[in-house]
Amino acid sequence: MEEQVQSYQPEEVPAEIQKWNWGAFFLNWIWGIAHGVWISLLCFIPVVNLGVAIYLGLKGNELAWKAKAWESVEHFLHKQRQWSKWGIIIFCVSIALSIISAIVGTVLIGGLIGGVMGDVNDLNQEIQNFEDIQQDLNDMEQEFNQETDGFDSDFDSDFDSDSEF
Repeated sequence: MEEQVQSYQPEEVPAEIQKWNWGAFFLNWIWGIAHGVWISLLCFIPVVNLGVAIYLGLKGNELAWKAKAWESVEHFLHKQRQWSKWGIIIFCVSIALSIISAIVGTVLIGGLIGGVMGDVNDLNQEIQNFEDIQQDLNDMEQEFNQETDGFDSDFDSDFDSDSEF
């Protein structure tokens, strides 16, 4: 028995491939270059990039089918499953790395803030100690002035009485 190979023209898009393409969605510009789908390069434009990714997810199979010749529908689907697998793996790894970096960043920043706050608290304590010492000196000065007020007047009167020299 001979194996029948159905041949398709690039303009004809088989119904089997008209479905969502995760590889085109997640790996948009890389997938686009590999498949000759140059519209994927629009993903580098900031406001339209999500729209391009969604468009490629919806129409990626059709665009890739039309962009180049494929051996068969099965070959095409096999290749697109590989792209989807790697797109999902890379997406999941990037999410995991984002979570890890957020946790590490939070810990590091928290440690820095904690260290700075500890330094600020130490500085506030030193300022309070200085203010306490300053208050003690002011109190001592007042006591000294109160004790020496009588001495000054006695000294002045003694000096006046010595003016006989």
